[in-house]
Amino acid sequence: MRVDLKFNSASYSEKQRFFLECWYNMVHQYSVDSYRLKTMNPVNSARELYSVWSMSHASKEDKFLVFKEAVEVISASKDVFDAQELRLLHHLKSFSSKIKKDNVEFDNSSLVVPIASSLYKQLEGNFITQCQEYLTKTLVENGDEPTEEGELQSMKSLISNFLSALLDRGSSIESLFNFYKGILAKDQGAPDYPFEKRLGLLFRILNSDIQEFKVAFALYGINSSTERVFPDQIGDISFPDNIGELIKSQKVQNKQFTTIHPSKKFAVISIKESDARHAGTLAYERIYKTLDLLRFEFSSEPIRVSEEFICLNEDRSYNGRVFGIPKVVPNPVDITSIERNLAELLQQVETLVGSNDITEKNRDRIISSFRFYRYGSDTNIFENKLVNWWTATEYLTSNDKSSGSIANRVIGSITPV
Repeated sequence: MRVDLKFNSASYSEKQRFFLECWYNMVHQYSVDSYRLKTMNPVNSARELYSVWSMSHASKEDKFLVFKEAVEVISASKDVFDAQELRLLHHLKSFSSKIKKDNVEFDNSSLVVPIASSLYKQLEGNFITQCQEYLTKTLVENGDEPTEEGELQSMKSLISNFLSALLDRGSSIESLFNFYKGILAKDQGAPDYPFEKRLGLLFRILNSDIQEFKVAFALYGINSSTERVFPDQIGDISFPDNIGELIKSQKVQNKQFTTIHPSKKFAVISIKESDARHAGTLAYERIYKTLDLLRFEFSSEPIRVSEEFICLNEDRSYNGRVFGIPKVVPNPVDITSIERNLAELLQQVETLVGSNDITEKNRDRIISSFRFYRYGSDTNIFENKLVNWWTATEYLTSNDKSSGSIANRVIGSITPV
């Protein structure tokens, strides 16, 4: 658990302190997974339920596991549901005793998909607003009332689902953490800026409409041969040599966007989103995929995309601002122990791969797992991280005699942090 050392707890009620501590821990980049917000929430759980149960190739076990998890996750936030959502959830839960690991077919099994689909549509439109209404009532209207038994645990679950739903909708963990630093915990205890005003401002920002973000990245590694074939535009991405005209009215200090060089270009694209950082992430992925195609067809030379982007919107709140690409560090890093731990790790790996008891094939698997982990660490595209890290885990949990489900083997071999 992480502690905000600058936090002035005396200025808040018990419920408000708990809310702020949960928010801080769940979105802090160095929180371990046990404290971080969960991936699944009622909205995407309902979406996954109807999607998986609609797949003709989904196995019985997959359907069983998805149904079981979805009902559990959705039920955890039922206190904020309206009557229709509760009715749909009740129907789903009534199927629980009939859905078995080896048999998911029963008289009304065909109703799972339409009920889950209807519940997803309801939650997609209502859940975030319902969470905001619950938090406003709990933290502001009833903020000074004594805490009832089990109330904080229920609040923690709801906060996690709320933040997870925001993440699923398009916010980044970095943005959510900046909301804590810049709104919820900024100038803590200022009498002219009480908690209820901070919470109200936060919710107004979260409820802001989707807008079009015009963003630009710098591209490096353009050589003379690449320059000859490099197009001015591919789809909705333009590749100017400089963006001076676009930033001339803005006070941009970052030299990577104000300087030009023969080996450098820019990629400019517009993305519709509610969060600038998420817009930048989507733009980054699209630019990289386009460059992959360009390199495949015309050039074998690597082209590097900057890890920062500039927002070119005329809106005063974004005009000329430079953002970093969202990156989530999975676990804490203790700088003082890196050297010692690295030496221990190298010794352990050397002993393992050098053992006469290990086959050549399994030795290659161990070495390959570290290579795939490095591939995942080196990319800033989350999908690529996941694929490479999952492949690395598969290599570590498999051997030349492994059989059965890969997923079950991985799950059975890993200890959650």
